Amino acid sequence: MKSPRDILLEKHRSAEPKLDALRKEVLGGLNNKETKKQSWLAHLPENIWRELISPCRKVWAGLAVVWLAILVANASMRSPGATTVKNVSSEMATDFKQQQHLLAELVGSEERRDAEPPKKNTPQPRSELGNRFLVT
Repeated sequence: MKSPRDILLEKHRSAEPKLDALRKEVLGGLNNKETKKQSWLAHLPENIWRELISPCRKVWAGLAVVWLAILVANASMRSPGATTVKNVSSEMATDFKQQQHLLAELVGSEERRDAEPPKKNTPQPRSELGNRFLVT
């Protein structure tokens, strides 16, 4: 009695020569050096899509949504009646003058006190305890 495997192999044995011819034709075209160079350059965008973008479509879509949200938030923060730089700088200058005046009143004198020059921090010699062990 024949096994199911033997029955299937006999049934499809007639297709083997056709498949072998097709395999040789395809492999012959792939082994051509010029075809390899052209196919690499011609299929570069497709390869980039297949390797980088397609596997992570959800991640790329999420990043696109985040960037759109950032752009919308940035656009909404800009109001047409925003204060100009001149207005802000003049307000800051008057505030600074007021603060200087208040500080002068609190200190009581308007003469400037120059800060003492920083003292040089010369390194002090380390303990000679470690040297005793090395010497002996």
